[in-house]
Amino acid sequence: MPKSGRNIRGRESEELNQVMSMNQDPAVVSAVKRQLQDVSFGYTRATSSIVSGLTEHPLVIEKRWNAHEKGSKPYFVTHGPNQSVSVDAEVCGIMLAPEHSTTAQGSTNTTGQQAFEVVDPEVRLLRRPGSGASTRVVSNDQDDYFQSQVIFYLVDGSGGIRPPLKVQCNRPHFLVGNGLAEFATEAVSEALKLTPAGATRPVSPLPSH
Repeated sequence: MPKSGRNIRGRESEELNQVMSMNQDPAVVSAVKRQLQDVSFGYTRATSSIVSGLTEHPLVIEKRWNAHEKGSKPYFVTHGPNQSVSVDAEVCGIMLAPEHSTTAQGSTNTTGQQAFEVVDPEVRLLRRPGSGASTRVVSNDQDDYFQSQVIFYLVDGSGGIRPPLKVQCNRPHFLVGNGLAEFATEAVSEALKLTPAGATRPVSPLPSH
């Protein structure tokens, strides 16, 4: 599997089912979880202000490319609560998670450093439409729709920012792989003005078929 994940949109249904089944290999899923948990996110006063705004509505951030500029780098756009995003868009939703406050007790941050850690990551490959936070999702063709998805919590072990934050990131038409963890890291860092730090573990490629 390429490092960024494999886009297999448009494959025949039977082949797609086979690839999706293979992509749920526990070793691949565990590697993506470890890749996220290896990262800590330093934050600043700007982060605290953004998190305070989550009491009114969740954040939805979308990854985009400039289709008119060859070789352009992707960029991120933050959406308001009533804006729609395409079901084919790569998006992350971020919201407060006061019901998950007990996870802070398991934090490994004992230095008092102001940083978020990733707690309880779940990695999925779904054959149904989905969306981050409360933003509506629109689609014209959902027959062969699938997405790789990761859900996790950001916990500040120093106690500087509470409650924890819930993050859900979707990559439509991409298989589970390094790209899912990298996308989530980039999107969360951009949305919350965080500085990620930590080792990156490569995800072992799947056998070719």
